[in-house]
Order: sequence, then structure tokens, then C-alpha cells
Amino acid sequence: MFSFEEVDACKPMLDGFMEELLSGNYGRVINYIKAQKQLEYFFCNNFDRTKTADQLIIEFKDKYKKNKEQYLLFNMLMLWHDEYCLMPWLEIYGILINVSPLHAYKCLNIYQYLMYRELSHKKAELFYKWETLRKVCVEKGLWAESFSVALKQYNISRQYLKHFIITRIC
Repeated sequence: MFSFEEVDACKPMLDGFMEELLSGNYGRVINYIKAQKQLEYFFCNNFDRTKTADQLIIEFKDKYKKNKEQYLLFNMLMLWHDEYCLMPWLEIYGILINVSPLHAYKCLNIYQYLMYRELSHKKAELFYKWETLRKVCVEKGLWAESFSVALKQYNISRQYLKHFIITRIC
């Protein structure tokens, strides 16, 4: 695990990451991560460079998940190691869904963008993640994001919008 001093030293970087995440722009977020030179130091001192980001997440997920800031830093390191890896986006989404639904929305939006770009279609899994986020957005009063989520779900399944309209209006 990272020391408290390391995490404290990274707080401005984590705050900057959260600000860039609000842009919803994958390129800007990745460029911000790649520009953080201390991530290379943290990665080389804590992880095996020969392993993929997916392998490292599976191996260390439970170790870092106990502390939100450490887990966010860990996933930033995985994105620094492999900017095309999808798993860190889902992990960050999981951290942020109850803390900041707007950040979670942007994160899942980037994940969906990457999925479409990679032509990977884990649509059912993504549909239910959007559904969970929609419910949280409604609870928190983020109506525009909630409607946007419903439209994203519509893109995944045209039947969803029909069901959404029938169950909410009728």
C-alpha cells in the first residue's frame, strides 16, 4: 500500500484528475495522467512493469480498495500504465457513484466511449451500470444527467426507452 505521505503528496494530482474528469474528454484526462511524472516513480516502486493493468487490478484490487484515495491513485496508475485499459474506468466509477454521481457519470461516459471505440460490446453489463447511475442521479436531483443516461440506455436497447416511457407515464 502507499504510505500516508505518498497519498498526501498526491492530493493535488488527485484533485486535478477529478477536475479533468468533469470535462468528460478522454483525451484530456489521459493527457493529464501522462503529464504527472511522479506516477512513473510510484508505479516502478510498487508494481511489476511486465504485468498488464488488468492483471495488476485483479491482483491488488482488494489491497487498495479499502481507502478511496489510495484506490483512486491506484487506478490512475493503471491508466498511466495502459491508457487503453477499460477496467480502471469501471473501478473509478465504483468509487465515485455514491460520492459524486456527476463524476461517476463522466467516468462511465468515457468507459462507453472506449467500448464503442474498441468495438467491444458488453452491452448488458453497461446497461445495468447506467441504470444504477440513473437511479442515483434521480435521488440526487441530477435530472439532466438522468435523462442523458436514459438516452444512453436507449442507444444500448431501444426497448428500454419504450419501457421507461410506459412505466413512468402510463
